[in-house]
Amino acid sequence: MASTVSPSNAATMLRETRAGGALDPREIEHLADLVARVAQLGTDQHEIAELDLNPVVVAGDCWVVDAKLTLRQPDRTGPVPRRLEEG
Repeated sequence: MASTVSPSNAATMLRETRAGGALDPREIEHLADLVARVAQLGTDQHEIAELDLNPVVVAGDCWVVDAKLTLRQPDRTGPVPRRLEEG
């Protein structure tokens, strides 16, 4: 499945913010890559309910200093998986 946000779309969105005016093109590229990767993670991993990246430092490169991940409660309405016996 394709990501919901491409790096080029993220870069366009970032340039339209006040913060985008303070970043050089290389920093926007790094931050856009982070945004696209997080969007892809959310698309690929349906168990993620919430992801908080705070702060994100952009100074030439881009670093996530702290992250908080909240998972969804498992759906208990379907069949219960069982372990196959070996042998």
